[in-house]
Amino acid sequence: MNYFKLRFFGILLPLLLCLNSLNAELTVTAEFSPAQIAMGDTAKYIIRIKESSSSQSPEPEQISRIPISLPQGLTLRNGRNSLSRQSSIINFKAEYSTTLELSLDAIPETIGEYPIPAFNFEYKGQRLQVPATQLVVVERPEGAAPPTSELLKLKADLPEKLYLGQTYNIKLKLYLYEGVNYHDHQQFERNADGFTVSDLVDATVSQEMLDGHRYRVINWPLAITPIQSGTQDLSFTLSVAVEFPQAQSAHMQDPFFGRNRAFGGGMLNRLFVQAERVDLATGPMQIEVLPLPTEGQPESFSGAVGNFNMQLFTDTERTELGEPITLSIQIVGEGNFSRINGPALPDSPNWRSYDPDSVMKTDDSNSMRGAKRFDYIMIPQAVGQLEVSPVEFSYFDPSTESYVALQTPAFSVEVTPSTHQSNAPITSADLPDSSLSADQAEPSPPNTFLQLERSSKEGHTIGYAKFNRTLFVGFNLLAFLTLSFTCYQLHRRKKLHNDSTYALRKSAKQSMKQAKKAANQSAKWGDASGFYAHAQNAVRSALTYQTGRDFKTAELNTVESALHELNRTAECRTATRELFTQANSQRFSQQSASVDLKAAKRQLRYILKTR
Repeated sequence: MNYFKLRFFGILLPLLLCLNSLNAELTVTAEFSPAQIAMGDTAKYIIRIKESSSSQSPEPEQISRIPISLPQGLTLRNGRNSLSRQSSIINFKAEYSTTLELSLDAIPETIGEYPIPAFNFEYKGQRLQVPATQLVVVERPEGAAPPTSELLKLKADLPEKLYLGQTYNIKLKLYLYEGVNYHDHQQFERNADGFTVSDLVDATVSQEMLDGHRYRVINWPLAITPIQSGTQDLSFTLSVAVEFPQAQSAHMQDPFFGRNRAFGGGMLNRLFVQAERVDLATGPMQIEVLPLPTEGQPESFSGAVGNFNMQLFTDTERTELGEPITLSIQIVGEGNFSRINGPALPDSPNWRSYDPDSVMKTDDSNSMRGAKRFDYIMIPQAVGQLEVSPVEFSYFDPSTESYVALQTPAFSVEVTPSTHQSNAPITSADLPDSSLSADQAEPSPPNTFLQLERSSKEGHTIGYAKFNRTLFVGFNLLAFLTLSFTCYQLHRRKKLHNDSTYALRKSAKQSMKQAKKAANQSAKWGDASGFYAHAQNAVRSALTYQTGRDFKTAELNTVESALHELNRTAECRTATRELFTQANSQRFSQQSASVDLKAAKRQLRYILKTR
């Protein structure tokens, strides 16, 4: 009987799935918005895929390729997608719909008509047809408002060449024409497969002359580090919310000054503005990334590029045998601090040392400038004047294109015999002689508790009813729990305030949960760029929580070193390396490679669960 039931459900389940798929309805539309623009302006080419169902909200499918046939002179770039869901119930009948919108900036070269013919593509096993549409570009009327390309510009001041691993500060600049008001920004994207790029932080405002016009400039500092040699592409996209003055007809005169204004209207017209979101791009730029020379490279070189000095500190020059000292080495200067690890201490039979803890302090005005201190715990293994051998640290200086080796001076620590009395091991001579007879043996004291007689009679409760006694116990228990909880919170608050490592681990644990949740959400919507950004943060937060050291901005080599210290398996380290490599190469653009986000989610789950 069970066999027939299983066989019945085995036939029914695919049938239900097939019916549900048939129940869903797919429609595709395409348009230019707006369909007609003046030369110099930008339109959007938008494809909308709407899926409707009466049973459940449809889930979108990731689209890896769309075979668009572009007319000559038209460029589509800065691809983005968005998802919206709707549901309605009419006469007790539910209807669910999901709309996946693909949007690209359309950049025409000259005036004219730019038709995009209809084309087909595969989606959820169906062959869908995108309808034809057309963009019309006309001459810009005399006296009209300047084109968007003049009102808003996004630029980055990049160097012509860098060395591999060299961290360099640049500025991402948003140029605002007179009368354009900036509100905020969203969706900052990097097309930087060969670089690591920092996040946007607080901006500064300045004034600049560009192409004969004065612009207000929003400046965001960024730190870039090349991770691949050769000619590398680097570009940025940014979505900004701005307000443009209301454009009026060209013949409209300024009632106060009797002449045309820059936007076709007068002073009163500037009171009427429209806010909109604009996607900007720096355009493709290239940097020549030079490999680090192998000739003259010191053995102590581990990847530091910049200009540094080294300082040595110790907490004492006199200690006892077995009592540890702290040796601190501080690297000060400007460069790629994220790639600097603690210098290796020379091996010595007189000292036992451990891997150092690091503390980084960064200059607020320059993220590349700062000091990184490494604290080593060293335990003397002999008595006398014990020498601490010189420690070497080397770096590559891009300004001189040569390696520099720094070395600490040797010094001695006086180690005296320990004054602490050690607990000698117990031998058979210390044990009592078991050959004594029972009469000679000293009697052990009686177990007084067991010898007490129960001479008192069973009493009775006076003055309390049974209910009141239960209530009394309950109140006391509640008071005890409240007091315990209050003490725990006070202790936790005090520990968060006094113990920076504990506070860092607590914060990292919460950040790991949030980043993991955000990564899963991005994978659900098919957002590969968002998934990998959150996945990297989840791994960094997990390492911070497990080690008590700050890995929030750690790059791959630092993460791999931490995994090695934690004795993670080779499979875990390989999975982490693949995830970070894919994250560095996966940037959302029209040519972005498709990835299997389900497999990437499993990979992230495996990395976070491995201990």
